Amino acid sequence: MRSPSPGPTSPDDPPPTFEDALSRLEAIVSELERGSLDLDASLSRYELGVRLLSRCRSTLQDAERRVALLTGASPDGSPITSPLDAPPPADDPDDD
Repeated sequence: MRSPSPGPTSPDDPPPTFEDALSRLEAIVSELERGSLDLDASLSRYELGVRLLSRCRSTLQDAERRVALLTGASPDGSPITSPLDAPPPADDPDDD
């Protein structure tokens, strides 16, 4: 018996969450590793896996862009942030 397609049922369906996409991708890898699918089903699963992998990568890249490190607080108490890959702030020579 063939398992139901793990893909969206229509183009109007919202894209899966990162967790759902990753879970579905892991299931596809397991199916392909078992080698129990025929060639057409294997290719179909592989294509879906590539789309899910792209979705996961895109989601992770978006998350990386949103991540910021807290580097202190301004005089009014607002947090000061910098991009994740920014170098640490230089020491203020007036603090000595």
